[in-house]
Amino acid sequence: MISVRIDVKGPLRIHFPSAYHWVDLLELGHTFLDYERSLPLERQSRMEPAVVRELTQAVELYDNYQAGLRQRDTALQALKQIDQQAIPLTREIYQNVKAATFATPDKAAEWGYTVKDATGVLVRPHSRPNRLALLNAYIAHEERRPVAERFPSPNLATAKQVRDALAEQWAAYQSGLERYRSSYAEGRIAFRKLSVCLRLSAATVMLLFFKGQLSFELQHWGFTLVERRTGRVVRSEAEVTETVTPEQLRMDMHIEEVIGAAEARERWGREL
Repeated sequence: MISVRIDVKGPLRIHFPSAYHWVDLLELGHTFLDYERSLPLERQSRMEPAVVRELTQAVELYDNYQAGLRQRDTALQALKQIDQQAIPLTREIYQNVKAATFATPDKAAEWGYTVKDATGVLVRPHSRPNRLALLNAYIAHEERRPVAERFPSPNLATAKQVRDALAEQWAAYQSGLERYRSSYAEGRIAFRKLSVCLRLSAATVMLLFFKGQLSFELQHWGFTLVERRTGRVVRSEAEVTETVTPEQLRMDMHIEEVIGAAEARERWGREL
């Protein structure tokens, strides 16, 4: 591994967005490319292909992540509306089946109910998947029975309508959830790669055009300069208000490492 040390004793440093801050990284990547492409060839860092590769992958995963979130949330709102019909409907079905199988509770299984062996009590569905499974079993059994023997209420056509709506939105919700989760897992890797690529791009620009020194011209590529001790964004030399000794710098670097490790542990803890 090659280690390059650049301007580590100066009062300034480049502030890079965290790998978890996807929108900020995308903005930095686009700004870097826009400015890089505006320069004559001899002033370009030649990092464009690498940035384009990592940025394209990150954008695709970010779009999939957002689409999954939207699909999940839209389906969830629809499911909440369907609950207002499905819950009373399954409650009515429960009362009908319970009354019809009072003397023979084992027969309730024909309508989709689980029966507790010790007590003969019918287990009610308390989740959307369980309500959907019950409606499927109930409708299938009612359709097998002679019309004259079917429960007059709830209407079988109504039960089918609610079942179909519940099945459609539950499938959409699960699909959106899976799309969101898979895109997020892949996106964490892609955005770490983009973050590393942008850091390397900044170092390349500094080495090629600024003799390894921090220059306020780096802001044209989208990079942000901050004071090491205060963290204040600085946009010109006139705004620099402090000097840093090597001892202070070593302390700052140690503090940043500790804080960075703590933040990483906190983030991972929230995501598990």
